[in-house]
Amino acid sequence: MTEPLKRRNLLAIPAVSDPLPQDAVAAVAARNGFPAVAPSDAQSLHQADSGIRRRHRQPTGRDHQFNVRLRRDTLDFIYAQANERNIPVAQVIEEATEALRRIQLDRA
Repeated sequence: MTEPLKRRNLLAIPAVSDPLPQDAVAAVAARNGFPAVAPSDAQSLHQADSGIRRRHRQPTGRDHQFNVRLRRDTLDFIYAQANERNIPVAQVIEEATEALRRIQLDRA
């Protein structure tokens, strides 16, 4: 009756009996905006690497962090603008700041 507690191993990888078909994976990737990569292209990309995969980022000049608490409606608006226009959140904030500056200059 006093059996020890059984803990789940959250790091264990369950055994996969059948891998997903490649066309199903490609369909989900296409629906979510990932580019299609043919297996031969993927292999050539992997062979060209030196073993280290890094993201290529373009320099934006944005190197200062700004943490702030916002109302939900403001946060939703900022994210909606960024997602609709496919731009970074920082760019939405920068454009809103520029618009506010223009309004202030027009008043002066």
